[in-house]
Amino acid sequence: MPNIQDLPNDIYELLEVGAVPSSFTADIVDRYGNQVSDHFVKAIYPEKREPSIRASNYGRPCTRQMWYEMNGHTPQQMDGSVYMKFAYGNVVEEMVMHLAQAAGHNVSEEQKEIIGPFGVKGHIDGVVDNYLIDVKSASGYGFDKFNDMEAFAENDSFGYLWQLGLYYHFIDITVEGCGFLVLDKQTGHLKFVDATAHIPTKPEVIARMSRVIDDIGLSTEPTRPVEATPKVAKNGNCTLATICRYCPYKMQCWQHDANDGDGLRVFMYSTGPTYFTDVKSTPRVPEIE
Repeated sequence: MPNIQDLPNDIYELLEVGAVPSSFTADIVDRYGNQVSDHFVKAIYPEKREPSIRASNYGRPCTRQMWYEMNGHTPQQMDGSVYMKFAYGNVVEEMVMHLAQAAGHNVSEEQKEIIGPFGVKGHIDGVVDNYLIDVKSASGYGFDKFNDMEAFAENDSFGYLWQLGLYYHFIDITVEGCGFLVLDKQTGHLKFVDATAHIPTKPEVIARMSRVIDDIGLSTEPTRPVEATPKVAKNGNCTLATICRYCPYKMQCWQHDANDGDGLRVFMYSTGPTYFTDVKSTPRVPEIE
């Protein structure tokens, strides 16, 4: 019987040998082609949907971001490179699930809708060998963060464990556990990470969802969480924390609280723009006005 712990090596072997196993059927090829085609179309013509609480966003550390989203504020426009990252991430994740099936593992419940507390919905990537699976494609740095799940749980900037916890506790079938299949986009390394012992409990999921609903219903922005505390450099300059750097509402969120009320200052480094909440020593790179 296939074991999910063996999945990475089984996929490697499938690719190395190049033989066509009995589990590799025309149906797998057709479904993969259809899914990739669907992602391609959605990348160019994205579906327009109303802002809502979803399994994928309720676990973010900052409910202030969701308050902006739900209360009609305009997000910062993402550039094409970010959309490209999302597009190929979707394709890579589809590839992993279909390779798992081609390698002889039991794959089911793909994109199954899960209805969580208060009717909040989400869709799982699937169940592999009786484990509820969320596929993640990551940079080398992000890939390594999954090595220590206790540390990961303490700094889950994107709410991955909250999302997985909702799916695990509210799926209507019995599964042995849950975890992540993580692919390093730079090296091609793949690993399975068992997260069953690190997801929140069902009461914690319900309590979190209740708090999110309360916060987005406030008349003014909720306070920022401790995770949003700016990083202080040795020269006294302060830059946005990780959860704020990726937030599309960071400019309006910090417009009165950064640089003595003048808002964020942005400087362009070789690695991309850096957002400063306080500048004591002017960086020696161009400033973006």
